[in-house]
Amino acid sequence: MAQPLVLVGDIGGTKTSLALFSLAERSSREHFVPLYPMVYPSKRYDTLEPMVREYLAWVHGRLAGDPNIVGATFGVAGPVVGRICRTTNLPWIVDAESLERLVSVPEGSVFLLNDLESLAWSVGGDPLIPLATVQDGEAGLPGTRVLVAPGTGLGEAVLCSRDGDFFAIPSEGGHADWAPFNKEQSRILDYLWEEFPHVSVERLLSGMGIVRLYSYLAKDIPSGSRPLPIPEGDPPSDLPAQISHKAIDEKNPVCLKALELFVEILAQEASNMVLKVLARGGCFLGGGIPIRIRPLLESGIFRRRFVEKGRYSELLAKVPVWIILDPEAPLVGSAFYASRHVLSYGGKMA
Repeated sequence: MAQPLVLVGDIGGTKTSLALFSLAERSSREHFVPLYPMVYPSKRYDTLEPMVREYLAWVHGRLAGDPNIVGATFGVAGPVVGRICRTTNLPWIVDAESLERLVSVPEGSVFLLNDLESLAWSVGGDPLIPLATVQDGEAGLPGTRVLVAPGTGLGEAVLCSRDGDFFAIPSEGGHADWAPFNKEQSRILDYLWEEFPHVSVERLLSGMGIVRLYSYLAKDIPSGSRPLPIPEGDPPSDLPAQISHKAIDEKNPVCLKALELFVEILAQEASNMVLKVLARGGCFLGGGIPIRIRPLLESGIFRRRFVEKGRYSELLAKVPVWIILDPEAPLVGSAFYASRHVLSYGGKMA
């Protein structure tokens, strides 16, 4: 019989990644390599099912026989209740039972995880993916860790250790209220209140957050002197990347200031998460944005603001902080989860 495979998906508001993985017992990166990876624009589809159907047809066209898919795990940007998730940044309802029928796998062998849970499974034990160090802290400290992941939205999660193992606690903390740190940030809050009755942390720590910070800084600059136009209505999807490019590569002062504000706010939120659950074990920065703005995160701006917590500054200086460098980390985490759970719920090894 063909090698058992698991279908894995990372479902985000902008893009959805799908791949097959071989089920592996061992926990190292070389055992979790995606097969036939494909990326789809999420908003082109009304639901997940037609995308999965299209992907499976594409895979079948490249194989001599049918793949031996024994289960599936999907990381979804949104709260998972039972076996259903209503996505946060898409008008989708993701239903595990519907996906089981579509993929033709046994009942109970499709799992839905919050997207940050998927990411957590890639770093919870010995990390399966490459990391970059932002703050050394005290390496090897046991205990709780946190994840903060700005991308299309802001994802957060807590990693708890127990009896040599770990488990992830999903969170929707990105939708909690944002509080300014100083007078400059108070002015930003006043600016955002003109548009939003509720200013969450995600309003700033996301791709659109970068656009909002840029728009706040550029609003008093004559239009002909702005490095980029201030968007009216829905901005182009690549505008956050344009701002980042002008900041990091061209050193444009307005765009650079926008990203510096973003990094400061990210540091504040990361250290808030650490203090709320006393995550002495460390903080992971995930999502698409930290990879792109890595030079700024490593410049010292992040570390200075991360430890600015009054009497707890000394504690925070001992907490390691890492950037997750692998864009496939959520897929790897979901595959690792599948390797520990799918076979117990219906899939059978050859």
